[in-house]
Amino acid sequence: MDKTKWREYTLDGDSIRVKSEFDKDSGIWIEEYVDFETSPRYTPSGHPWKSVTHIGCEYADPVYKDCGTCPWLVKEQAGDLIGICSHENLRLT
Repeated sequence: MDKTKWREYTLDGDSIRVKSEFDKDSGIWIEEYVDFETSPRYTPSGHPWKSVTHIGCEYADPVYKDCGTCPWLVKEQAGDLIGICSHENLRLT
């Protein structure tokens, strides 16, 4: 079995390739996501890429305060752990 694979996420005119490594101990693929907090990335339309674990956004759910529960996070597929924030106040102009 190949121990490395790649997935390309495409949203709002931008694509990100994410590497996955197979962890034989757990038997699952583990994706190596970009840290969008230290390396911000924006789509051509100015929407920021975010991880579901990002917390502290003023537009997120007031209870959980994370992007994962926020209706503004747009993901390519249900269950993805990264996506783009579609809130207009966080868009670069």
